[in-house]
Amino acid sequence: MRPPKTVVISPLASVRIKVRLPNLKPGYLVDIIGVRRRGVLQGLIATSPQPPYRSDHLPPHARTGRRLPDAITGSAVWHDPADEPYGVLGVFYPAVEPGAGCAEDAAAKVAPGQAQAYRELPYLSIGSALHVKNECTNIGRTLPVTGCAPTARLFNDHCVACKTSPRGRIADLTLASFVALGGELEQGCFNATLTIGR
Repeated sequence: MRPPKTVVISPLASVRIKVRLPNLKPGYLVDIIGVRRRGVLQGLIATSPQPPYRSDHLPPHARTGRRLPDAITGSAVWHDPADEPYGVLGVFYPAVEPGAGCAEDAAAKVAPGQAQAYRELPYLSIGSALHVKNECTNIGRTLPVTGCAPTARLFNDHCVACKTSPRGRIADLTLASFVALGGELEQGCFNATLTIGR
């Protein structure tokens, strides 16, 4: 959990951003890449497509009643590295075991382990080995789980980098991990397969 930050979007950048984010208004999820200049975050481009629903109106999720297999395919994104050491490799995972007390769950007002889109992911603890493969580049690496994925994991937005991902966000990578796996920063996501325990 990081404190809220203000992102300044210039009128020129706004035109480009609204192409991918037609609902640029309160209540909708947005992914924007920008630069930090003199302590100000300036939003420049939009990345993954925007879900068509508000953050407080998530679509219903049909629970299958079973856990998914050890390998799962979906969308991998990257996050702002401002609070991390330079070059750190790791992945924030959306189903960190409930005993870790992820503040992200409390902020989203979700009981631990009950996030709608991810109830069926296997629980992992911080430090677990997770093999992440970029399905667009065929590059894979084993990374440690370094934190709880942010509340954006609740959104089932799909990545369209090389083909449409079969499910929404399953991994939130550090900047170094995203680049090491061949991810294009301006795309903001890639289709990934996670394999537990490799």
